Amino acid sequence: MDSFPESETTFLPPGVLEHCFILVDILSAVPRWIPFKFFSYWMKNVQFKSEVQKSWGLPISGPCCYHLYRRLTTLKLLLRSLNRHFFSRIGERVHQAREELAFAQEQCAKYPFNASLASEEKALYAKFIDLSLAEESFNRQKSRVQWLAWGIRILGLFIRK
Repeated sequence: MDSFPESETTFLPPGVLEHCFILVDILSAVPRWIPFKFFSYWMKNVQFKSEVQKSWGLPISGPCCYHLYRRLTTLKLLLRSLNRHFFSRIGERVHQAREELAFAQEQCAKYPFNASLASEEKALYAKFIDLSLAEESFNRQKSRVQWLAWGIRILGLFIRK
């Protein structure tokens, strides 16, 4: 029980046998491997190029294959943090940017001669456009992967017949 504290056991009735069956459910959280996915909208971020250069410029000693492995794993970690910082929950961010833009536009309509409100509205508009383009790119890339998987399944049906 110390190794698997969240496990459950069920003792089944022996019936006509001399022994009873025991069902053991191990409920411990096994870490799941998540594949790395490269999103094309990362390249439009201003920090993308510097992050790639930073990870690729690290001094590493060892064989050439290890150099490549180490640089790619470092790059993967940096790109995941870039994604977390700029693009996590992209749908919620687009919705929030749309609301902020609508509020700024209402303020500009109330006070049309305020230059600071106009510049703020312009910045919010640019932010909204950037986020919505990133969301569109994400959805397009995700749908392409789904269509590819569906296409392979359908192709298998035609080949079998």
